[in-house]
Amino acid sequence: MYLPYFASLLIFGISLVLLILIVPKEFIINKLIFGIVFGILQAILLIYYMEIRFGFWDFIREDILYLGELPIFLSATWTPLVIMFIYLLKLSTHLLSRIIVLILFPLLSTLSHYAFELNNMLTYQNWSYLETFLLSLLIHMAIIGGLYLVGELQDKKKTIF
Repeated sequence: MYLPYFASLLIFGISLVLLILIVPKEFIINKLIFGIVFGILQAILLIYYMEIRFGFWDFIREDILYLGELPIFLSATWTPLVIMFIYLLKLSTHLLSRIIVLILFPLLSTLSHYAFELNNMLTYQNWSYLETFLLSLLIHMAIIGGLYLVGELQDKKKTIF
């Protein structure tokens, strides 16, 4: 096992650096609340139900800081990723580019689970990588739905009235 207790902190740090390098500061500040709501809260609910409540996942020594049984840095990693996701979606002007962004993030989520499992920090019980990908895809589609609800992805040029 490499980096026991520090893997989540490393992933959080990498996602924060990528956020700062890719996304403009004003956009980060503007989307921080949305990122926290759809990031940390969603991650906490996901980890609670998938690991603690139902036992599909079992993360092992992946985080240095916990709130009860919830890994703090693993949960916090979702905030910069959600903000990057929103930014890349808003940057995408064509349907195909939005589909690529939509598929890319669940793919990265699935690959991170694979890396955790290779590092003996995650085990699945009655769960698979395909289900991880599909669950992540559903979550990202919900984020897109939330963006449409608050008017963030509306194309103003194509309105009828």
